[in-house]
Amino acid sequence: MEHYFNKIQDYIDGLLSEEERKEFEKQLTIDTALREETLLRQELNNTIQKHLQSEQRLGEMTETLEQLKQAHFYKKNIVSLNKRKWLYTISAAAGMMLILFLSGIFNSTQFDRLPELTTSVTRSNAAAGAQQEAIDAFNRQEYNTSAAIWEKQRTEEKDSNATTIYYLGLSYIGQKQYNMAIPLLEQIAGGPSVYKEEAAYFAGFAYYKTDHSSQSAYWLKQVGPKSPYHKKARKLLNKMKAA
Repeated sequence: MEHYFNKIQDYIDGLLSEEERKEFEKQLTIDTALREETLLRQELNNTIQKHLQSEQRLGEMTETLEQLKQAHFYKKNIVSLNKRKWLYTISAAAGMMLILFLSGIFNSTQFDRLPELTTSVTRSNAAAGAQQEAIDAFNRQEYNTSAAIWEKQRTEEKDSNATTIYYLGLSYIGQKQYNMAIPLLEQIAGGPSVYKEEAAYFAGFAYYKTDHSSQSAYWLKQVGPKSPYHKKARKLLNKMKAA
């Protein structure tokens, strides 16, 4: 039993062979502790990656502010009073943006907010390049591109990778093609995948957007308290009840 836990990170990083992956996913269907630990590790990886990307964006903001300072503060040795007031306004606005950025106020809490993809489970190294290209396109909100790549992979694979199906479903959510997203997300939500509960949330959301409240409520109720989407699922359920 213990050796499956040792394979969690390799599963997330797509380093298992096809045979090992199938064996691992079979174990996920019967081992609740393994499934929860895999989900937790996936969320940890995503959180770390998001922090790294936030630090990168903060660095880019700092560089922009430095460029503004060089362009305006040092352009002349003597700055007029009006220009100083303008610079103070710019500095204050930049400072406020930085505070809001760090406090997370810019982070959307909307029901349709899609996750930032960081890792994927692939069947072979040959598909890794296309998979990464699709992930990069998805994170740039170029959902037409990511959907096309993952649809091609799904068509070419005899036994489609759960990650490919899930990510394709999310791409359709990004395109607002909810009817195309629903069967893909239901397939993942009804199986043993590590994305099971996330897929349940987005399946519920897609049904909500297509005015199928009973199906939406069913999937939203499948999102457990340990899922990062549990609170959103509860809020959406309450919103439907109040309507």
